[in-house]
Amino acid sequence: MAETDHDLQGLPSFYNYRKLDNVILYEADDDSNKCNELSTTIKKYDGVHDLCRKLSYFLRNLGKLYLVNKFENEDCEYLNYWTYDRLFNRIIKDKNHEEFPFISTEVLVRAGNHQNNSKEICKFHMFSIDKVNFGKMKVLFDLAVNYDSIKHKFSDTDFRCSKSFDSYINDSVQAYLDAKAECSSFNEKMYCKVYNILKGLDSKGELPKLKCPRLKESESDLTMTDAKESRGAHLTDQNSLRRHFATYSDEDSANEMLYNDNTETKTHIMVVLFPLMGLLPIFYILYKFSPLGSSLMSLLQNKKNTWNNLNENESKILLENTLNSEDIMFTPEHYLGYHPS
Repeated sequence: MAETDHDLQGLPSFYNYRKLDNVILYEADDDSNKCNELSTTIKKYDGVHDLCRKLSYFLRNLGKLYLVNKFENEDCEYLNYWTYDRLFNRIIKDKNHEEFPFISTEVLVRAGNHQNNSKEICKFHMFSIDKVNFGKMKVLFDLAVNYDSIKHKFSDTDFRCSKSFDSYINDSVQAYLDAKAECSSFNEKMYCKVYNILKGLDSKGELPKLKCPRLKESESDLTMTDAKESRGAHLTDQNSLRRHFATYSDEDSANEMLYNDNTETKTHIMVVLFPLMGLLPIFYILYKFSPLGSSLMSLLQNKKNTWNNLNENESKILLENTLNSEDIMFTPEHYLGYHPS
């Protein structure tokens, strides 16, 4: 799978799906789900067991997913779109889509979406949807989530769209216009509900005109602006988005720099200490068990005697100077006296 473009990485929906995809699970997590009990018919689909395990983990930790949310109860909405998108596009793919309701239902049951087989943790409401209509629905949902972030990007006069980002904008706007035409009259299709939500976010009617202001013209443009955009991508008008994206990017960078600085400092200290520690035993052996030790002691003793003699001579000279000074100071000629006339 191709790596996500830097422009797209900053959008909330891309960040959230990537976070759900990349969760790391351990064997101990299998004690909390029944994914091993998936039927043989379903297990033939590559990746379905892993999807079941991840979904089970998310349902058990629903309040700890820390996704970037715009709407109420959005964690469950993301699990809806993430689960069905992975089933349609990564597991079932172009195989028999008629099995989708059966597969999705069993995955949800084995993942443990029901507490004590009664109350649902999340409402999964797309069992009867087909792949085409689900695709339309997901595009509209993602656009609703990303809309504020896209407008914020476009408000920056220095921002330039990559080709993939430009394609994403054009495809999303076209999906919105198609839904507008289909949902203008009473329509019970599920994606019309999402269209109405998105329409409510566009009170000024600007969404149909949404277009990249400028495109990146070359690889040099891409390289020069990537660093700025990757930091600015996380800024939106929503305080929650700023908080989450600051955690996502800036803290990671700061921690990495602190780690590098500490590592370099420790490395320099060890480079100095290790040679010194190696030399100390050598000096001790030479001093204790070789003629060099005796020679060194004699040399040090001579130095000590010379130093003592110098100190004695200096003391004598200093004492003589002191006595001479006292003689001068207390000589009668140097007293100031009163002489009557």
